[in-house]
Formats: sequence, C-alpha cells, structure tokens
Amino acid sequence: MGRPRRHGAQVLRGDGTALAAGLREGPPGRGSRADMGRDMKPSIVVVLRGVAPSSWDGCRRVLAAVREVGPLPVTLLCVPRLHGQSHSPRLDQQLGERLQQGDELALHGYMHEEDGPPRGLLDALRRRCTGAKAEFRSLRCDDALQRLHAGMRWFAANGWPLGGFAAPRWELGPGAWAALKLTSLRYALCADSAMLLPQDEELPMHRVEHRCEGALARHRSMLWHALPGRLGQEAAPVLRLDLTPESARHAAVRRAWQACLWRHLAWRQPVTVGRAVRLWEPALAGSAPSAEPRPSVRA
Repeated sequence: MGRPRRHGAQVLRGDGTALAAGLREGPPGRGSRADMGRDMKPSIVVVLRGVAPSSWDGCRRVLAAVREVGPLPVTLLCVPRLHGQSHSPRLDQQLGERLQQGDELALHGYMHEEDGPPRGLLDALRRRCTGAKAEFRSLRCDDALQRLHAGMRWFAANGWPLGGFAAPRWELGPGAWAALKLTSLRYALCADSAMLLPQDEELPMHRVEHRCEGALARHRSMLWHALPGRLGQEAAPVLRLDLTPESARHAAVRRAWQACLWRHLAWRQPVTVGRAVRLWEPALAGSAPSAEPRPSVRA
C-alpha cells in the first residue's frame, strides 16, 4: 500500500494489524468497538479483474476453477469498452446471470488504456514499460467524471447495482479522486485497500496475487506466497485474492491459488468487496478521517 495513512492515533497498514488492534481498543460494553472486533469474523474476498468480451473465455475458466473450491461470491471488475471494443449483449446477459448467482459487478475503468499524449519522456517510458494501462492516472476531474458516468450508464441500462470502482493498474490521480467523490459510488478498490467514498476512510486488505506472465515470474510468485507465515495472511482481517483472466491457464498457478482459498475458507467467511465494506464500515467510522486524500495508489 506504500506509505501508511494516519487515522487519528493509528496507522492502518496493508496487513490490517493496526485496524485489528484498533477494534480491540476501548472499554468493553454494548456497541463498543471492542465488542465489534470480537464479533467480526475474518473475511476473504475473491476479485476477478479485466472482465470484457475479449477476455470472457479466460474469465469463465477462472470462475469454473473457483467453483471447484466452492460456491463463492466473486467481485467481477468489468471494463465497459476495453481498448475501444463495442458492448456485447451476450456478455451483458452472462454478467446479469452472475449477478443473480450472488456475484458483485464493479466498474474497472472505461477503456483500460491511456489515450492522451505522454507528458514528457519519463511518462512515455513509463507507458512503454507498463503497457499504457493506467487510464485514470493523469485525467482531469471533468474527463474522469465523463468516463465514470459513461460506465455508470452501462450498468444502469442493464439494471445492475453499482457500488464500486477499480482503476486500471490501481492508479488514481488527483483529478480521478475528485471525480469519484462527485458520484454515488460507495468505494474505490485500490492496490491493497478499499477506500470508502466520499468520507475517504480506508479498509486495508491483504492482497494475494499469483503472477501469470512468464515462467520465472510464475515460480517467483508461488515461492513468495509459500514463505513461512505467508507474509501476514493469517493476521489480516480481510484477505483479498486477486485473479485475472489468465489465472487458470497454468495448472501450477491455478492449484496454488485454489490451495490458498481452501486454507482460508476453513476460518474466513467469503464475501464480495461491497459486502466487506458494509461489514467493516461501522468500525472504520470510529477513526478520524485524514485531511488529504492519497493522490495515487498503484500495485
């Protein structure tokens, strides 16, 4: 999550330890934060990003692999016009069916690409290295709001409820942050947290993602997540498993994240991101909001 953010006297970190500690603080009593912390069961959320017509076959394989573990709710991050693609009525129908089965649909950018000219040599090099996918990194507030409203109209036309937004590459510039607070969205999903809107409260999430691109990256990722203690996974109040349309392509990667699901489902409740936000929002409301929003969040 980068630099920790201060909420009152606490620092909320990506592993959620400060949040968990905060929930245990204070005198016990009816309705206190201490009681809330004891009653709150740790959660696990499964996120599938990059959902679009061209990626749907891969998404279906990933969803089938999740189903092998159990009938878990999944938060699908949907791109309305991935690289300028037109809408697909067939995909809209299938997403509606997923919604009826208990999944959550959230907005994931609009085109998932940076279409403006680079702002100098460094910006051009950054785009070359990252594939120019950080669509909401440099947008002005009015431009970001225009794209948000276009995505929201797509949801409304299909009768889908919409509460969340995730920027491509998790990157949100100041203009995009300002635009988000002018909408009815309830949260923005960031690299390893969910930001509650418009109050700018942060719900830390311990993010687990197994890399899929290249044999070396896949092996390093699996070794990383197999380290003793699993890098704070066990202590995190909310664990988030991030998947992509490629996450079921390689058997070893698929087995690794399925094993993670099996292990944590023994003691965590599976929820969507929106449900996790609703569960934890009363506890977060006890923290004083920070004065300034974070200008950029990235993976």
